[in-house]
Amino acid sequence: MKKIPLFIISILLSAQLMSCTENISDVSGCYYPFRLYDGSPVITLSENGTKLRLQVDTGSRISYVFRSGLKKMDGEYDATRPMTLPTDFYLGYQKNKPVTFFYNPAVRKIRGTDGILGMDALSSRDYLVIDYRKKQFLMTDKEPECRYWITAESDEGCFKMPVIIENIRISATLDTGSDANNIYVPLRTYPRKYREKTILLFTQDNSGIYVYERIYEMKYTLPDSDYISAASFSDMHAYTDKLFPPTAGQERPECLLGYPFFKNNFVCLDFKNGRIGIIKE
Repeated sequence: MKKIPLFIISILLSAQLMSCTENISDVSGCYYPFRLYDGSPVITLSENGTKLRLQVDTGSRISYVFRSGLKKMDGEYDATRPMTLPTDFYLGYQKNKPVTFFYNPAVRKIRGTDGILGMDALSSRDYLVIDYRKKQFLMTDKEPECRYWITAESDEGCFKMPVIIENIRISATLDTGSDANNIYVPLRTYPRKYREKTILLFTQDNSGIYVYERIYEMKYTLPDSDYISAASFSDMHAYTDKLFPPTAGQERPECLLGYPFFKNNFVCLDFKNGRIGIIKE
């Protein structure tokens, strides 16, 4: 297999319209407003006065910059020499750790954005609170009060948690970069009612495939708790091999919890203790 070089860019960014005194659920910290774009949060940051639109993606372990972002920053890249760009501040985290953006021409650009802000950037504080209703993130070192705490399953940077859907326990990855809840394993039973639609998806090699999906409204629970909720889930198990081919060497997800999950839940990622919290209303 031909290897595609990764160009590493260490860059310090500052958020626009940022406050470090905002309270969410009585916890203060640095908060960052975002806009929902095709179901995913997009935050506007600046580097030396140049505004960048970055998708905040908890399903990505690392951060990427696209060619459009490099052009905005007048960046010159060389396969043999990683580039460090001049910077302003580091997102208000008050820690001297730069965000490392990888540039890979094989990564498909997301429409309307200049890059991806992944978990390597989001984990700079002990807790990340995700609030889709107010459209903002809170980064803090103080533990928020949560109604439910779930021990996260290890996934080398991303957060997974067990959920029970149609009496089957599934490992679900929390993915703000997904506009849907997708299931990639077959269930024993399915509800009789469903919606159908055809969508265009891209595989690991950036080839497009048309997917005929069924969307079910299903209840799901969290193990060993009284939590119960309902949401739409797209049955994608018939396309798992095409979307995540074994030759790619990438771990196959069983389920992605995207926009429908975050829309209905006030979520906290606990980097310090490896937990996922559902905050009290």
